[in-house]
Amino acid sequence: MKRPITLLLSCAILSALLVLALYSFSNQHIRKNNSFLRIVLKDAFSSISGAELKYNSYYIAGATRDHVYLANVTAYLHLLVLKTKEKDSTGIALTDSTEITLKIKNVERLKFKRPRTSVMDPYFYIMDGVMPGLYRGKLNEWKADSFMFDKAAYFIDGIPFSSKSFAIKSISSLTDEQVLGRIKADSPYVKFAPGILQKQIDGKFCTDGMLHYDRSTGKLVYLYYYRNQYMVMDTSMNVLYRGNTIDTISHAKVSGAAISSERAYTMDTPPVTVNETSCVSNGLLFVKSPLLSKNEYEDAFKLQSAVDVYDLKDGTYKFSFYIPKFNGKSFREFRVVENTLIVLYDQYLEINELNAKYFSKSESVVFK
Repeated sequence: MKRPITLLLSCAILSALLVLALYSFSNQHIRKNNSFLRIVLKDAFSSISGAELKYNSYYIAGATRDHVYLANVTAYLHLLVLKTKEKDSTGIALTDSTEITLKIKNVERLKFKRPRTSVMDPYFYIMDGVMPGLYRGKLNEWKADSFMFDKAAYFIDGIPFSSKSFAIKSISSLTDEQVLGRIKADSPYVKFAPGILQKQIDGKFCTDGMLHYDRSTGKLVYLYYYRNQYMVMDTSMNVLYRGNTIDTISHAKVSGAAISSERAYTMDTPPVTVNETSCVSNGLLFVKSPLLSKNEYEDAFKLQSAVDVYDLKDGTYKFSFYIPKFNGKSFREFRVVENTLIVLYDQYLEINELNAKYFSKSESVVFK
């Protein structure tokens, strides 16, 4: 009797190991078998300086030629301002930092749910799409007030593209799917643009992505997390073109499930992320990609993160460069301002100077 039981147990263990092996092989296949090539620059930037941070809860709220602004998810009224200056002819160095306490009119009566700070010189914004609420103040004065009609729509994410206009990502009350739109100071206060985000599976996770505004071109950009596509739009939410990143994953690999007890919808399996994080500047789209190309070695890939660069004029791929990991961890966020590359790790901020041979400066659209 013991032999059949032992045999069954052995079969069960072998089956489990087989499933794990197939799962691992599947993940490796997705990650490694992308039939695309990277053109990697070895001299894209040079490291200038860095700063140790007290907490790992900082995120990049914005940056200018002279300052980096770090907001904190656990203390939404706290802003850390890092000043940069020319370090002779070699580039830029961090010189000093200031801790700012932001003030909001009647803040004691406000009930923030998910506040987010954004800096777009000469203003800073505090926005909460769950309340919802939009607040604006001037840099160096640090006092914010509700400044436009902000009660018309809940939103997941928002980004200012003028002093009184926001691009937002929200959930449509008609379709219960993600949708892009605008909030303006004049009527119609809120206008959605259905049809920009293209549903593949559930209309929620399959269309999730990152929303950007490039001041140098006056264009909005939306990049999907889970497929190799992005859209370039004007500020009226007209799609100028749909571009593709260089990898081959054109269909999102996500699966969601409803939680009826909480009236929520969540992922029930880990998704395949195609584009981890991104930023736009000087007419370029910078994309951090976790996918290994055909001409890269996995051992070297584990020590650094690949950033692919695209021209927003026509969507062409230009080149890629690597950003090394810090203490074994990849960076969480990054920004490009003129010739400066700002990289945020868990508790470390690094300032780098981009090589002028590859990255040209351009004037920003006036923010008014």
